[in-house]
Amino acid sequence: MDVLDCDVLVIGGGGAGVAAAVAAAEEGAGVMLASKEPVGYGNTKLIGGVIAILPQAEGAHEAFLKDIAESAEGINNEEITKVLVNGSVRLRDILEDKLGVFLGRDEEGNFPSKAVIKAGGHSQARSLIIPGKGQALSLSLRGATAKYGIEILNDAMAASLLCHEGKVVGAVFLDVKHGKTYAVLSRAVILATGGCCWLYYPFTDVSRTTTGDGMSLALRAGVELRDMEQIQFIPFGITHPKSMMGILCGEPYTAGPRGKLLNKNGEKVLKDVWRKTRAEVSKAIILEAKKGNGGPHGGLFLDLQDNKEDPEGAFIYDQYTKGALRDLGEVVRFSYGEKAFHWDEPWEVYPTAHYSMGGVKVEKDGRTSKAGLWAVGEVTGGLHGANRLGSVSLTDIFVLGSLCGKNVVEAIRSERTPEVPTEAVSEELEKVESMRGRQGKYSPRDLLRRLQDVMWEKVGPLRDGTMLEEALSEIRELGEKAGDISVSPYRLCNTSWRDALELRFMLDLAECTALSALLREESRGSHLRTDYPSRDDNNWLRSIFVNHEKEGEITADARST
Repeated sequence: MDVLDCDVLVIGGGGAGVAAAVAAAEEGAGVMLASKEPVGYGNTKLIGGVIAILPQAEGAHEAFLKDIAESAEGINNEEITKVLVNGSVRLRDILEDKLGVFLGRDEEGNFPSKAVIKAGGHSQARSLIIPGKGQALSLSLRGATAKYGIEILNDAMAASLLCHEGKVVGAVFLDVKHGKTYAVLSRAVILATGGCCWLYYPFTDVSRTTTGDGMSLALRAGVELRDMEQIQFIPFGITHPKSMMGILCGEPYTAGPRGKLLNKNGEKVLKDVWRKTRAEVSKAIILEAKKGNGGPHGGLFLDLQDNKEDPEGAFIYDQYTKGALRDLGEVVRFSYGEKAFHWDEPWEVYPTAHYSMGGVKVEKDGRTSKAGLWAVGEVTGGLHGANRLGSVSLTDIFVLGSLCGKNVVEAIRSERTPEVPTEAVSEELEKVESMRGRQGKYSPRDLLRRLQDVMWEKVGPLRDGTMLEEALSEIRELGEKAGDISVSPYRLCNTSWRDALELRFMLDLAECTALSALLREESRGSHLRTDYPSRDDNNWLRSIFVNHEKEGEITADARST
């Protein structure tokens, strides 16, 4: 039996995980970082690199707090929001001094005024594009782990959390590449595994590894999840060809001052698109398309031609075709051709699953209700409420990630690595080992694909009670079938073994999402119900919490936070 130990175990190798690991290592802790793909990959490597940094202006704190709260539509955790905004003054130091992320400055050391943008939903210009974006950020994160001597566990997929005497004391892992299972014991565990939008494949722009592992692990360990119905569908996704469906091609800000959103009749659908939040623009597209006014592939048309005659619009055009936003432009070129790439003709867009606002319930310091377990980043819920403000996710993972790592070490200074009975560890390892070689009726991958179809069709951008009831029934039926799966007996690179684990996680989160969406009988933020089309603050200015009961049942209730 292979058992490792450390002071702090971080599960997840993206920006939040590395920020937390670096901060914990700086405080003198022995840190292990487990990642099921190379460190710095996942959604962090895919990001457009836009990050909100608090401007040095009078009233900046209050304005930032207000913008986040308004975007969240009243169900964010105010204490967490305050910690984020207050901590954002340290963001430059965290990125440049600790993580080695270059932000780009002029000769005087200041940010060029043109580089600071006012993203959709923001009342002030406070967002920067990180030079090199996700690719450069990924390399910096990997360098930071080496700089601080953090031990990396590669190809490490967390299969379960180890609990002893009411406390999380480590985790069990599957190394898919080498076909090994092993355990890590620690004084604290930090979950930083990201969201669960792979539930919506192929209608999503996220990494294939975004399967909600940490959310499910926490749920099964007895921690509540919150706001799981709030999935952010970013408005400008590719509609065709099929190979490109769901890939991101822009967000509200990139529509520019003269950008227009048109239906199939050429009628303008929404004013000032570039100043709207992602939820507002997505809602406009979804509802107009539902009326039958969508294009041949179900979306609306984004017309950006007039921007080239406007100074600010021309700046965005230059960024799109040869500057920092060129990767978005290349997506348009590949999908729709040269005229669309050069904004000489409109192209079709439809929202794509982008971000999980809901997740593990945490306190303002990152701790969960389960002793020994902490969480940070997209795996958590509370900060973003019903809609994430664009460019705040990077602020979230680096500010709160760093604070979480520091807070964890302060909390465990007087503790020792737990002494866990050998038989308890062996039992958890055997549960993972026993999955390999099963001979059942169903393929995990086939069940996953059907689950994803159900989520997009019935728990997607537009919902109603009947669809959600049907979805819950189908999800639970798939859960029953998951008890009768076939898994290859081979050890090395056994992807069906990984699929079986991910299927369990995704079934949990699909049920949590559908159940929460059914319970919330209103439309708020990214949650749109045709049978309850209006926001209802009298009855629903509350968050929805889900629990995994001992009998295996998932339950939900709504309450104020």
